[in-house]
Amino acid sequence: MGTLRLPTSTPSGSLLQFCPKEYQMKSFKGFLTEGKLSFVDLSKLRSGSERGQIIHQWIKDKKLVKIDGSEKTLEYISTSHETAMKSSDYDYFKDGKKNLPIWSDGRTLYKITDLDKTSEFGGGGGSGAGSDITDHTESAQCVFAQAMMNGSTNFTVDELTTAYKQVDVTSPLDKVLNITDDWRESCITGAKILKSATKGKTYKYHRGSSWVSNLESHFKKLNKAAGRPFGNVNKWTPADIWLVGTQADTNYNLLTTKSFIELNSVLHDAFKAKQIMGISLKMMKGSTHVDSQNYRADKIIPHYTGRTVGKKGFYSAKDVYINFEDGEIQFRTFPDSWQGEIKGKNANMGKISHGSINSVLKMIGITDQITNQVQLRIMIKKRRSAFMKSLYRLANGESVADVKNVDTMSKKLEGKDVNWLVSKYCGLELFKIMKSKEDLVTGGILSYASSQSDLSAPFLKLM
Repeated sequence: MGTLRLPTSTPSGSLLQFCPKEYQMKSFKGFLTEGKLSFVDLSKLRSGSERGQIIHQWIKDKKLVKIDGSEKTLEYISTSHETAMKSSDYDYFKDGKKNLPIWSDGRTLYKITDLDKTSEFGGGGGSGAGSDITDHTESAQCVFAQAMMNGSTNFTVDELTTAYKQVDVTSPLDKVLNITDDWRESCITGAKILKSATKGKTYKYHRGSSWVSNLESHFKKLNKAAGRPFGNVNKWTPADIWLVGTQADTNYNLLTTKSFIELNSVLHDAFKAKQIMGISLKMMKGSTHVDSQNYRADKIIPHYTGRTVGKKGFYSAKDVYINFEDGEIQFRTFPDSWQGEIKGKNANMGKISHGSINSVLKMIGITDQITNQVQLRIMIKKRRSAFMKSLYRLANGESVADVKNVDTMSKKLEGKDVNWLVSKYCGLELFKIMKSKEDLVTGGILSYASSQSDLSAPFLKLM
């Protein structure tokens, strides 16, 4: 099919034509226009990436940002701040309801709320403000899937226009028709996969609709009541679009559920009946397939098999390990932000931050939390003796053979830096908290890190 161009101001009947320049990455300067960013913006997605990660890369690339209309180059206050941002540990920048500084221009400290908001993050900026490639392509997938259900094989402008009127999406029609060639082929592939997976059932396709907004608002309510086990809605479900059957709202009332377990139970039944299905999208090229996630009630999570305070002894390294079937979780500061890294038999399986580990503990009903790293650092600097006594109690609780008494331990640790001490303390504290609940905690960490926790929603993943 030839290239499509948008019609001129005086309609001539010409076909719509692709406009590649619109989809080239703008400079950070180009889209910082009005308003201010907020803390919640950090975890929102754009083009499949958290906006916090987009900001992080621009800061690292020393691109100019606007603060109250003035252009500035910012740097992270410390490596701890940089690591927290890079690992999406955004709670590091929050103290209760107070936002904490993250960057400096050499003279002044700046928080996320100091940065001018951009069109990419929902600010002004003209006719394209608030929409981006993700918006257009996810909306387009809904339209192409509907066109496929209508019997389309060529996906002409007329067929797509008809389908657009039947879906509930956020992107305007001209943007849907204006997606690039590779995304068009991906949407056609996705439409074919969805038709096969849903066995020809009739749906309303949603992307960012009021139906989706109501569900996400309900998620926030349940997440707060559960102690915020999920950092954001994408950890509960990474669904980009939703397929809602004709009988869905009558038979499956999601918004009256009182807990994640109840909500997911209703979603599970609706998913099984192919009445409500969340869909996670990726650009599809070459060999593609579809997988169901969080659907099987008897899904298998690897079991806990053991733990160690150090592979070569307590004093040899700052890390500790939880072992599970076919893998291990290494806990350590990296470089100075404590986190877990999951290592499978053949490959690394992802990381989980300090804050997310505490969320997992809450999620599975454990009230104890791993101590805040800032508090530990202050304790080490100002009350080192008290810290050593606490560390000794944790080590003694693990029956560490080469930790005889607090004085001997303190002497052997004299050369260890703050990061080493924080790392070992947090790891041992986790071990104390998980005693008698080892399998539960291990499974919770593994499943949360892969968006597969018992509180997560079922969804289809197109790849």
